[in-house]
Amino acid sequence: MPPGTRPTEKGVCAAPPSMATSAAKTNGVSDEGRRTACASPKLLSDETPNGVSGEKAEEQKTETEDAENAETGGKTLPDGGRRRESSQPPTPAGCCGGCAREEAVAGEVFQPLQMQVIDAFWRCFTSEQNDLALAAVHALGTVARISRATSVFQLFVHLRAASDALEIYAGREDVLLYISQLTSIKRLTTLPLRSACLLYQQFGLRHHQRRPDISLEELRDLLVAQSAKFAARILQSKQTIADIGQIMFTKDQMVVLTHGRSSCVEKLLKDAWEKHKKRFSVIVTRHEEKPGYFVRTDVDLLMESISANGIPVANTSVCSIGRLMSRIDLVVVGAEAVAENGGIVNRVGTSTIAMVARQHCVPFYVACEACKFTRMHVFQRDDARRCVVFEKPDSDDVETVDSPTGHGEYLDYTDPEFISLLFTDLGIFAPRNVSDELTTLYESS
Repeated sequence: MPPGTRPTEKGVCAAPPSMATSAAKTNGVSDEGRRTACASPKLLSDETPNGVSGEKAEEQKTETEDAENAETGGKTLPDGGRRRESSQPPTPAGCCGGCAREEAVAGEVFQPLQMQVIDAFWRCFTSEQNDLALAAVHALGTVARISRATSVFQLFVHLRAASDALEIYAGREDVLLYISQLTSIKRLTTLPLRSACLLYQQFGLRHHQRRPDISLEELRDLLVAQSAKFAARILQSKQTIADIGQIMFTKDQMVVLTHGRSSCVEKLLKDAWEKHKKRFSVIVTRHEEKPGYFVRTDVDLLMESISANGIPVANTSVCSIGRLMSRIDLVVVGAEAVAENGGIVNRVGTSTIAMVARQHCVPFYVACEACKFTRMHVFQRDDARRCVVFEKPDSDDVETVDSPTGHGEYLDYTDPEFISLLFTDLGIFAPRNVSDELTTLYESS
């Protein structure tokens, strides 16, 4: 059990799920497929581990099978019915066998580190701010420090393998259920974790491109130091956003509408009321509930949190937004991810609110950390369905965004044309500038 884990309660796991723990299928991937994917990825190679080419190995296997069939009276089908796949798929164009062999060796060296990566992830998650992105970067920093890589190339292979393993592991339903039991979070997605891992790897790649002759130990030290800096930036980002976000309060007695529970928005509202003495009221949207069925949701937790500071707060249904928008002065929401074209992926209903706000000329603001910027370029709303989402169950039902049922769809995509400004720890900018800011972020990370 990782340090900092809360005492067990009825129905709460005593320890985090292991890599080998059986998990339900998520997004159509079986348990066996996930365990295979957790192993370090290998570049496609035309050679088997013993140096024999895939084609020759296949011929040798066929000859062996023919010999066995001759003894038993069996035959090898001419269409390849008994043919088995070679140890390695063919090498793609532009990939040398030497690189593939080195990556295969790096993968074998990395496999014993998988449990240490997961342990580092849990140690950070339970001792810090319960932040997936922060824990993931800490785990990658641990990989950079303890990796037994013998070359810069192998170190990058280890980082990539650790990133892939973390994303697959953190996306499992049993893992997300355990996380939700440790925190008050009712809805989780692995999008911030993915973006943070990409940014961290990009940092190492940029340094290697600028200094191709950099030594392994020097690069290792840079990566370890960067993990600490990255974590500090994530922890400071919410305060930075809260400070620069005060300019959205242009007058007293404003009515602010928010959707979902964003920690950035929550911090911004509290600081505006307490530190900057702004006076306003908040309306929080909630989805319609089943008749006679009440669930303690993120909306309830947000309302309790901000009302404890004396902020007037009320809630309304998403269906009533069209009628109420004329009374709203501004809309501010968080985001699970910011696409390269400036659109955002967030809780379902965000897109509808943004369109209604546009029709009523109400500014629609987004407050989120820069680590949620992603290279994903979303063109259609349905692309948000590819994201893994977990809804904390009040029963045994757990669903993902790819669930065929309607109530499994928890995210939607908001076009950049409906977004007025994005408030991040890097500054304030329009959606059309996200691509430039993303390039700068990746180059300077």
